[in-house]
Amino acid sequence: MAAPAVNGSLFKGGISTSGTSVTVSTTVNSSLSNSVLIAIVGTNANAATTDVTGITYNSVALTKRIFHNNSTTPLCSFWVWTLDNPSAGTFNTVLSAGVSRLYDMYVFTITGAKQGGAIDQDVVSSVASASTSASNSITTSVNDTLIFDFFYTNGNPSNPVPGGSQTLWINDSPSASTDGAFGSYLAKATAGSQSISMSWTTGEGGIYGTFNFQSAPAAAALPYRALQGVGI
Repeated sequence: MAAPAVNGSLFKGGISTSGTSVTVSTTVNSSLSNSVLIAIVGTNANAATTDVTGITYNSVALTKRIFHNNSTTPLCSFWVWTLDNPSAGTFNTVLSAGVSRLYDMYVFTITGAKQGGAIDQDVVSSVASASTSASNSITTSVNDTLIFDFFYTNGNPSNPVPGGSQTLWINDSPSASTDGAFGSYLAKATAGSQSISMSWTTGEGGIYGTFNFQSAPAAAALPYRALQGVGI
């Protein structure tokens, strides 16, 4: 087996002040195997998990998998929602919220992922105000996973640098004092502990999450007799 892989582009949309809906035009490539559409949502508040009431892609509902929030300053929260085997093509990913506030949504697709709930582990840490780095340690329980990290802040950091062999994926550095976000990914071949980190300039605090997606199980091999057409 191999770890899941990012496929295609990152799509982003948001509300600069406040509102209850975000629409992001999203393209999913054709002929993908065991694909998962991922929507990561951040907000600059100590939100409740129910504040985002739903997300759809091509009118099909995603499933909420992760929610974390900071109850102390800096107040930030994020969600992770997923959809197995999204339709190929360009369609809208639509966030609906029950509470009006600023929301940012980042949407992308991975392939080769376990279906029916691919997330293995997730950890989160609060990042103090005026910080220029964050780190988490995640212990994956299975081989061949794809680890993501996500830093969300109510400030305007810049120049993100992911740690180690991580690949920078989300680089949302605002030009004004609005919310910013960084994220990266790393394929991990063997189960066990992994240190994940992100650094940046312009000290800001926020929330820092790390989570990993399991690979799709290998297809079961046909018995030798079936392959030979014997006894069928």
